[in-house]
Amino acid sequence: MKYILLFFFFTSFVTMSQSIAWRQLSSAVLEEAKSENKIILLNLKANWCHWCHVMDDSTYSNLAVQEYIETHFIPVKADQDANPELSARYKEYGWPATIFINGNGEDVVKRAGYISPEPFLRLLKAIVADPSPEEETGFPTVLKASPDSDKSVLNDLQKAFENALDYEDGGFDQDQKFIENDTYEYALFNGKEVKIKNWIKTSVNGARKLCDPAWGGVYQYSTHDDWEHLHFEKLLSIQTRYLRIFHYFNLYFPEEETAQKEIDGILRYINRFFKHENGLYSNAQDADLVQGEHAEEYFRLGDKERMKLGVPKVDTNTYTYNNAELARSLLILSYGNEGDGSYARTSHKILESLAQRKASNNLYFHAAEKRKVWSLKDQIAMALLLIEELKANQNNKEVKELLNTFLSAVAKQFINENGSAKSFVGDNGLIAQPLIEENIQLARIFNWYSYFSNQKKYKVLAKGLFDYLIHPEIAKVYYSQPALLMLSKELNEAPLEFVFVRNGEGSSLSDKARSYAPFYSLFSDYSKDELPQEKEELFGDFEVNVLFACTANYCSSPMYDKGDVGEFFK
Repeated sequence: MKYILLFFFFTSFVTMSQSIAWRQLSSAVLEEAKSENKIILLNLKANWCHWCHVMDDSTYSNLAVQEYIETHFIPVKADQDANPELSARYKEYGWPATIFINGNGEDVVKRAGYISPEPFLRLLKAIVADPSPEEETGFPTVLKASPDSDKSVLNDLQKAFENALDYEDGGFDQDQKFIENDTYEYALFNGKEVKIKNWIKTSVNGARKLCDPAWGGVYQYSTHDDWEHLHFEKLLSIQTRYLRIFHYFNLYFPEEETAQKEIDGILRYINRFFKHENGLYSNAQDADLVQGEHAEEYFRLGDKERMKLGVPKVDTNTYTYNNAELARSLLILSYGNEGDGSYARTSHKILESLAQRKASNNLYFHAAEKRKVWSLKDQIAMALLLIEELKANQNNKEVKELLNTFLSAVAKQFINENGSAKSFVGDNGLIAQPLIEENIQLARIFNWYSYFSNQKKYKVLAKGLFDYLIHPEIAKVYYSQPALLMLSKELNEAPLEFVFVRNGEGSSLSDKARSYAPFYSLFSDYSKDELPQEKEELFGDFEVNVLFACTANYCSSPMYDKGDVGEFFK
């Protein structure tokens, strides 16, 4: 019996101690896969993800799975937050996302979420038996779409936008409940129908239930097609999104219960748990107190009771894209926060720290660790932050020069010959593909900048991106893209320009307009004696502070106080 027990403990120790020799994705790994005729298994996970922990503890700890992987595959593990080019590429499949890649860099099989050991082992064996890709790889190079196809695709997108919404409960008509930024922006600034306005109110009231009553901050989403089944991870990117959502809700729906409590809760939470001395903020907090174990009972507790048990692990990495997004959100909040410059100061401190990540190629590194792969996701977030800085002060010469140099570098290094934009530059072994959401965002940025800078080449770049996106072959791969509807509209009209003429102290009128204004807006502030000649003829006769909203063809009635500004936007 003693020997049997010793054998049992020995074999148990071997089973528990054996682990997979995970690698990092690189060109060398791709070359090895090609030369050895093996498939790469990419385990793309997140530090804060409950089911990632479960899959580590069950599936990847299973001895049979480990042995089969080590024999037949090249195992690669990556943190999706640390690798935004992978996160953006495979976001529909995670997290965890399990991606199988051949030596040519082609995706063979992609699977979403947790897979238990036995089904996973069957999947591994099936791929070894038939390693051919499940789907076609690559992307079309034909660009020019006819006006008819433009109209057809845009009509389909409008229908898809309307059909995607859950008008009864808010959010999308799907299992997960949350508010997505582009959908909210399009609904807020372009949705004229009562049912769209009601959807916004229902969605925001639902999203209040995602807010942590003890610590503040917003959980990622709810499942079961309602707002009650919470997933408890808190991501900085989610906090920055809801800061803007709640801010605009307060402005455009003043008759509804204010969301200021939710805004204050987000700021209280991130300043308590995420803030670093250099002004940057951590990436995320885990959904689990004990990794791999559901923490629903823990999150029902109040602050003191939670603190006695401990705090879920915080991923303390400070990433560029979500810190840039936070800085932009804080700037937008600052416009309505008269007399208190704390939001703007915090935003500027974030920008100062992120400026240290600028590389010699004029692009921005993703993290403090200066990995030589530059994601378009990071560059877009930095561009949006710099644009917001110029909206706050169009005379900031330093930011003007910085944005000009930066966007020139982005155009030179990211734009493909077919007009699309690749998702990253640098070498991680994979071919950089154009991704839909990123191409839309970049096109909107280029188009806005073409008007701000009077550089027509950026309009041409924006139109090239649009032509790629609207091509019927590309349109097959997406369903609802409200940002593409916004891009289509923006390409066909000049941005709304707000002209503030200062005849006395203060700039509260223009700040009020900045609070309300959509992305596609320009701002010009002048004292009366600084007016350019073309504006002197229009605005030179006013003797008090006054604000105008101007299109290419006409200007609004003069706005003399905040009430006028609010009425204009309503």
